[in-house]
Amino acid sequence: MPTTQVEFSSPVLQLDTKFWRELADYKLNVQRLGTSAIPTSGEIPSHDPSRILCTHTRNVLLPSGGGLAGSGLKEKDLSNEIGSCCSGRVYNYNTIQDFARVDRQSILNSLIQSILSTAFSSSSEPQPLLYFVVICYADLKNFKFTYNCAVPRLAFKTPLIVTSSTAAADPIETSTLSRLSKEMVLLRYEDGTLSNLSERSTSPIAEVLVLVAALPQPNSAVTLPWYMSTILVAIMSRLQSAAQHSVQIRLVHQRGGASIEITVEGPTDLEASVDCAPGWVAFPGPQGKPSVTTTLDLKSVMDPVALAVSATDLNVRLMQWRVLPSLDPDRIMHLRCLLIGAGTLGCAVSRTLLGWGVKHITFVDSGHVSFSNPARQNLFTYADAVERRPKAEAAAARLSEVVPGLNVRGIQLEVPMPGKSSTSGGDVAGVVKELDALIAAHDVVYLLTDSRESRWLPTVMIAAKAKSKGPLGVSVALGFDSYLVKVQSYGDRSAACYFCNDVSAPSDSTSFRTLDQMCTVTRPGLAPLASATAVELVATLTQRDGFEQVRTVDDDGGNALGATPDQIRGFLGNWQQVPAVTQAFDRCVACSNAIIAEYTTRGASFVAECTADASVLGEKSGLAEMLVAAERAEDDLLAFGIDDDDF
Repeated sequence: MPTTQVEFSSPVLQLDTKFWRELADYKLNVQRLGTSAIPTSGEIPSHDPSRILCTHTRNVLLPSGGGLAGSGLKEKDLSNEIGSCCSGRVYNYNTIQDFARVDRQSILNSLIQSILSTAFSSSSEPQPLLYFVVICYADLKNFKFTYNCAVPRLAFKTPLIVTSSTAAADPIETSTLSRLSKEMVLLRYEDGTLSNLSERSTSPIAEVLVLVAALPQPNSAVTLPWYMSTILVAIMSRLQSAAQHSVQIRLVHQRGGASIEITVEGPTDLEASVDCAPGWVAFPGPQGKPSVTTTLDLKSVMDPVALAVSATDLNVRLMQWRVLPSLDPDRIMHLRCLLIGAGTLGCAVSRTLLGWGVKHITFVDSGHVSFSNPARQNLFTYADAVERRPKAEAAAARLSEVVPGLNVRGIQLEVPMPGKSSTSGGDVAGVVKELDALIAAHDVVYLLTDSRESRWLPTVMIAAKAKSKGPLGVSVALGFDSYLVKVQSYGDRSAACYFCNDVSAPSDSTSFRTLDQMCTVTRPGLAPLASATAVELVATLTQRDGFEQVRTVDDDGGNALGATPDQIRGFLGNWQQVPAVTQAFDRCVACSNAIIAEYTTRGASFVAECTADASVLGEKSGLAEMLVAAERAEDDLLAFGIDDDDF
């Protein structure tokens, strides 16, 4: 037959958009400022052997020591699937200037030396032969990726010659074809065993089975998949060590039809005949000129909602890069927060929670937007006031407009209050059941209402769940130029609640008010300060040992975000903040064991009794008895003083 040459197809590296999203996530959360090579993998599909596919499903980025959640193949598996998998290296740089300055040739030379070493190695330890390289800069703020790609491989300085070509007489076994469709290249030894390239045998190699997309025409050049140039070097290295120079190759059609057997003559001096192909992938450039550098803009293909959520998280994640590597932002971001009160404090707290990347927020409020609200309550507009929209509903809707894709709800609900019977007993039972379920379904409950009595029932419910590590209760209250942020007991950690310092039960404080008492008369900058303090305190408490950690007013360096007090009082008059560690009061009208027992035993009937008569709280908690005893003791002291004077 006329002599024909062996040609090799050009590789096409296909990087799926999900690959880039995985890279962005890995850079942001794991690699950060690091620039070391990131191992990954690519799959060579049997239907198109010229391609290397990097997709989301099987080719997730693999950091050293393991892959990300949901990762498929690990690098150590690749050498056992020569011909179907390709080992990759991703070099991701921190600035576009670093990307421009990188010594690309040095990176390629290192990989080519590794390929050469493996191809000519006699070691039985499997190593990858096929590689690709991605050198890139990821602009995470704008979701743009500038990159180069290369598929370095071995080549022959002079073309290989096909000395014979015949149609195979015997068909391929079904089991062999099934295995070949997965591994692409198999070796059949003279003893009949079948293996991949990574497995060694003492028996001589009889033939090489190669899966191809199309069989060659008679008397025409034989085109093999791109990776076969490297694999043939490795095979010829083994054959020449056994004094063989020709290779028997059986080309098998991917659809399982006919196959052709060819004989390829190898060079007598293999090492001197092998060259290295850098394999830079060219992209269309300006004026149609090819370029090895290209830019991918994912904004055009990403879901805008996912884009907004990702951009919101970016600043929080970047804290870990340099400023605070020990921060665990997921502990904050995954909080489910219930905001009871959607007024000045509720609006400000929710916006600060958004800044921390919190995505699950529920508003509870019974009020409607009025014309005096939008100036201080930043989730409302003039249109909301005109329509008198329910505050909880309007706040949830506006928050979803700020960052779409959040889990935000608004529930219009009037919280039962001691000494204020505004609903029937049946209504109280329904409200108590709904509010208790809401509190149980969240991790943090912020009490942000504008009266003491409206905080009482949520405080009781939170206290009843404290021992079972229910939600953390956080109260925020405003004076004219002062504020208070206070967290309740949690688990075995005892802390004073909002009512522990009171010597009287909360009662109706909203009736018979003058205009200046009905409106929130505080310095306008106070609510944002108090709200930010409340959110930052919760963020701090999520770190280290969580909500049960030891409380301290000093930063001992153990918590990534600083000190962990139970309460913080702020004063604008002298620009001070005063942190404190507190203890719960055993006769508190909200969190004492006696009140918790009444609530857990009687539930809504106890709440209804308290709404009808607030003095019940003093009696049940023992506070009234303590006050009577204190008055008697005072009377006794006064009486003793008078007798002493008379004497």
